[in-house]
Amino acid sequence: MQKDTAAALHLAQCADRDASEFKLAQAQNTQVFNALRKTQLEHDTLLREHDTLLREHGKRLDQVEQKVDAGFERVERRFDLLRIRLDATDMAVDLQLDKIREGFGKMAVGQEEITQLLTRIIENK
Repeated sequence: MQKDTAAALHLAQCADRDASEFKLAQAQNTQVFNALRKTQLEHDTLLREHDTLLREHGKRLDQVEQKVDAGFERVERRFDLLRIRLDATDMAVDLQLDKIREGFGKMAVGQEEITQLLTRIIENK
């Protein structure tokens, strides 16, 4: 019976040690889970801040894009006006060149007549 008592005592001490080790491991696991939870909450807060910041940047980028688009539209309109003016100027220059050519043509005819008259005068002397 002493052996049974000693064996029972030994089993009880082992069970108590196992229970203590289990409780310690469980406490350590709880600490790890709590630390993980804290980290997850911090990351969640950081991700929410980043999400807000990205949305703000997206809005600002949209505004910049709208301004750039509006600027390009103004530039395109100005180029269209310049093209119209340039076409009008080309037409005016062409018209003036036609008048100059016509004038040179008349002048050539006049010079030819003058040359003939001078030639006749010289021949008649």
